Amino acid sequence: MIQSLMAVVFAAAQAGSWTDVSAPVLKQLKEENRKIDWPGETAGVAVDPATGTVFMVVPGQGLWKSADQGKSFARVDGGVVGGRCETSFALQFDPAGTRLACFMLDGKCAMTADAGKTWAPFTGLGRNWDYAAVDWSGGPVKNIFGARHETGGEVFLSQDAGKTWNKLFADPEFEKSG
Repeated sequence: MIQSLMAVVFAAAQAGSWTDVSAPVLKQLKEENRKIDWPGETAGVAVDPATGTVFMVVPGQGLWKSADQGKSFARVDGGVVGGRCETSFALQFDPAGTRLACFMLDGKCAMTADAGKTWAPFTGLGRNWDYAAVDWSGGPVKNIFGARHETGGEVFLSQDAGKTWNKLFADPEFEKSG
């Protein structure tokens, strides 16, 4: 069972301690009577390797971005990302930075090529993804390989950046080990 995750990302250099960067966002959402979906709190954090910008998923409340090391966050997905991260592969940055793909469970999935300014939604497949892999090589993304959640090991390939998906195979053993 997945436990609630706190977005504790940055270590304070002088004190050698961790700082909870998600608490202000969660407090704001609660004050606005916004429902945070299961498992509560935050469920997914990724850092742009090129800029240090932090992205954080709040289940049912989308993707939030901080350009100041977690001091402040703003929702950045325009409503096209929802659900939660099921695995550590759910938020995937291009190793060169800027481009981010969001493979959400029980919500909407999308990709940005410009650090969250614009988004290209993926076509959803049921509850969507446990994990996926993006071919970041070259220019615009085309190829994405993904394993659907609790479907008996269904694995899909998109060759058009998530617009369409073709089932490659279904193998219950694959679902157990990935």
